[in-house]
Amino acid sequence: MLRSFVAAMLCLLAQSAHAATARAQLESFLADVHVLKGEFEQSVVDEFGELVEDSQGELALSAPRQFRFEYQTPYPQLLIADGERLWVYDPDLEQVSVRAQSVEEANSPLTLILEPRLLDQTFVVTEGGEEHQLSWLLLTPKEERADFDRLDLGFDENGLRVMHYRDPNGQQTRLRFAHWQRDPDLPADYFAFTPPEGVDVVGMEDIDSAQVRPLDD
Repeated sequence: MLRSFVAAMLCLLAQSAHAATARAQLESFLADVHVLKGEFEQSVVDEFGELVEDSQGELALSAPRQFRFEYQTPYPQLLIADGERLWVYDPDLEQVSVRAQSVEEANSPLTLILEPRLLDQTFVVTEGGEEHQLSWLLLTPKEERADFDRLDLGFDENGLRVMHYRDPNGQQTRLRFAHWQRDPDLPADYFAFTPPEGVDVVGMEDIDSAQVRPLDD
């Protein structure tokens, strides 16, 4: 199952102990930053309030429109968007799926985080006030989306702590973030992916690999 996290992909990052508003915290943290890296915990709840999945791992974002999610528990999975393609690697299954990075993924809060100008072009961004000791920023898509109709972001003095959204089917996803790093020293190929030798590659037929078959519709 492709992680619901990618669809929304959702994710804004900010950090400022003295900023007055969530938007001010966002702008303060993003000043002159090109790469962001941190840790996350994710929970998914269905429309009946039942827990579907708990997971955790690390994420990184890089302009323009690149991201990397490395799920560590409950089972390993690596998701990489290189700006053109989305790769999903399941080590336990020895399988990689790959497809073109969709319009919604390319214009999600996740991929636009480092480009606030484009963020405002895609979303109506409003202050949500204070609740549960967090300052909230609310993102409403300017065009109808299939993955979510609003995304809520909660900030504290250490930056973005919570991201919450609900899809049209009523499934809710909540992410909690920690240990943000600005412009960390990462390998040059951190946002690229080469399928390991011997794994089954499923997806786009123009990928240079030994055996690639189309994804099912």
